[in-house]
Amino acid sequence: MNFRARGINALWATLLVDELTRCGVRDFVISPGSRSTPLTLAVAHNKRARSRVHYDERGAAFYALGLTRATERPTALICTSGTAGANYYPAIVEAYMSRLPLIVLTADRPPELQNCGANQTIDQRNLYGNHAKKFVNLDCPSLETDPAVLLKSIDSIMQKGLSSPAGPVHLNCMFREPLAPTEDEVDYSDHLSPLREWSDTRESFSSIQPTSLAPDNSEVNRAVSAIDKKPGLLILGRLHTEKSRSAALRLARHLQWPTIVDLLSGLRGALDDVPVLPYHNLDIKSVESILNTSTPVLYLGEQIISKRVQLLFERIRPEVFVRVVEYPYATDPGQLATRQIVGDIELVCDELIRGINSTSPITTFSERAKKIDKLLEKELSDGLSEPAVTRLIGNIIGEESNLFVGNSLPIRECDSFFAFDKDLPAVGCNRGASGIDGTIASAAGFASGHMRPLTLILGDLTFLHDLSSLALLKNAPPITIIVFNNDGGGIFSFLPISERSEHFEKFFGTPHGLSFEHAAAMFSIVYHCPQSLSQFENTYKTAVAGVRPSVIEIKTNRTTNHELHQQLLSKIAELR
Repeated sequence: MNFRARGINALWATLLVDELTRCGVRDFVISPGSRSTPLTLAVAHNKRARSRVHYDERGAAFYALGLTRATERPTALICTSGTAGANYYPAIVEAYMSRLPLIVLTADRPPELQNCGANQTIDQRNLYGNHAKKFVNLDCPSLETDPAVLLKSIDSIMQKGLSSPAGPVHLNCMFREPLAPTEDEVDYSDHLSPLREWSDTRESFSSIQPTSLAPDNSEVNRAVSAIDKKPGLLILGRLHTEKSRSAALRLARHLQWPTIVDLLSGLRGALDDVPVLPYHNLDIKSVESILNTSTPVLYLGEQIISKRVQLLFERIRPEVFVRVVEYPYATDPGQLATRQIVGDIELVCDELIRGINSTSPITTFSERAKKIDKLLEKELSDGLSEPAVTRLIGNIIGEESNLFVGNSLPIRECDSFFAFDKDLPAVGCNRGASGIDGTIASAAGFASGHMRPLTLILGDLTFLHDLSSLALLKNAPPITIIVFNNDGGGIFSFLPISERSEHFEKFFGTPHGLSFEHAAAMFSIVYHCPQSLSQFENTYKTAVAGVRPSVIEIKTNRTTNHELHQQLLSKIAELR
């Protein structure tokens, strides 16, 4: 490493960024600002750092979240002082709830400018409260401080952010002026002499060994005893990593139990040799037919999307209900678990495979699936409804295009209507805190992390909530946005409040009267507004085959959509 730098700020920022890259950070998402100048230039000069710039800190943070979700690697955020870092907060919450490692670098004023009315200065200590796994307040760069202290601080916070359960960490970096590089280089060889051995390697200064939780063997054995040689029900909830998905797949094939496959498990369509319960959210009757109090339930991963299945569990309350999770936090909102195994899912699955002798009878739900498919084909073949469009996307989307889904109603539509016999591409959703904010930005990051085209399905309020992030589509792989415009909050039509309040439309339905053609034009995005299902099909196929981002606006009606759902549920329940 060159021990010459244009000032002490430049030197320390260079050390900081270089150590982050040695700890596994490759992507830095930067929002412009003055106080963060040393950090920004350090990233610009580091050959191993990939940088993305976005002016809106909220969008930048969600973009970084999408990158991390796709790459399974930590992403760093850099912003200036003041409210800039506060705009990261929603994405920090999502990262914490989704166990994703974000490394947050907020620039700050020095101590003498704190609490004295200095411009653009707020209290940035512990800015993210309990939603950051660790906070470190770095002193201003100084020749009086051993540089090894800086490197060890970085290593310590990276260790915490990457260890199970992974999550966001916060480095607050104070800088005195001058913030820009000095005119002349200074030789810091004497000051950096403790780092000579480190500078000749690509390794971190101190060892970074993220920890993962090994399962308690006695707890695994008790679960095996409760499950062994009994036909049961397997639930595959949200799984974050390829390793956990592969392990869950092996376990499902070993057990051969009837299996509920959540859309966000990443295994929808991959279990062609396992008795999957098709359309579990639409066909709750099939789930109920194999579930009683004596049916053991084995539940892998985080909470499933289907509330109807969750309510069924809470009503029946199986006597053996084993949850397998990767972190020691509450993951059982219905208080159903009789056993909870905490540990690396891959290790747990391998232990369960070794211990359980499955005696499940050969079960198939293929005939039931065919009947539901036929019914949906008939009922959704005409009309531009949200279920029809969702189902069509599920049938058309191929391995060349990944999928990202907005919260509220769209994720429920996809979980309900996407076919169960098709191996889906990578699927992303901000399901940790399940907010609608930052969805476009997260999708852009998810697409960039995978470096593949992407289809984004979201609602109109979610789209409006993140309009500025359309700017991120310019430098991302081609993204096709499907926005359901039902003029408000469609999810509320499914809740009891829709029938019990004269104030529903104003406070819950929240009609806005907007369409999105001009928003697309503002960001040079191709816009379509098909008027029929067949027109949508042609438009969608053209869009996903193109190289430019597209917005396809589907105008629907909230009341009609709710009625259609009720009709479909009723007709599926009547199937024999």
